[in-house]
Amino acid sequence: MKTSRILFWISLVFFLCSTSLLISGSRVLVMSIGGQATVPLGNFTTALGIIALAVLVWSLICWKGKPNTKWHRMLTFCSATSIGLSTLWWPIGRILSGNWSNTFVNRPSASWWFWNYSYAIVGLSLALLLLFFVGSVLKRIR
Repeated sequence: MKTSRILFWISLVFFLCSTSLLISGSRVLVMSIGGQATVPLGNFTTALGIIALAVLVWSLICWKGKPNTKWHRMLTFCSATSIGLSTLWWPIGRILSGNWSNTFVNRPSASWWFWNYSYAIVGLSLALLLLFFVGSVLKRIR
């Protein structure tokens, strides 16, 4: 089995578990990590879900794409960039908020930047997924 297939299925499981926990509003999300009362498990779950989404898109492009085309190389590069930006989600939240729980007390400007960054990295992954599927359909039509 190719590495991209394995990564696809692993990241799909992580993404679905993270998404289901976040959508359901599970009590697990407010539990603290490692006994510290300031870092909720929900932040870790969110970070893992955002990274899993980016890895899911990258592995799908590598698994199903045609590797010798410029389109595929561009999508692969953009999805690898998305993985890097997703990995930086929690550290950037830490820098902007001043704490690991990403609570923006008296920092509305930092909160605005953090939320827009969060929307952008998720949107980038979803846009790449959409572009990959549209490109695949257009290639089959031609």
